[in-house]
Amino acid sequence: MGLEPKNLESSIPVPSVQELASLKLETVPSRYIRDDMDSIIGTVPSGKTLRVPLIDMAKLVDSASQETELQKFHAACG
Repeated sequence: MGLEPKNLESSIPVPSVQELASLKLETVPSRYIRDDMDSIIGTVPSGKTLRVPLIDMAKLVDSASQETELQKFHAACG
């Protein structure tokens, strides 16, 4: 007995990460930029809640903010 697929008729089609990478874009599409959030909160199948920090790539390469973004990056990887 399998799970029934969800009706995704109202979903907006978005390109895969691989497709975006192949386009060699100079900027990140605006739909993927979240200036209003510091992290994303989600749950895993076990029910545990996870908080994953959002990383600002511009801050990651800026010497003035690099240390803070690196800390967030390391937290996201751990």
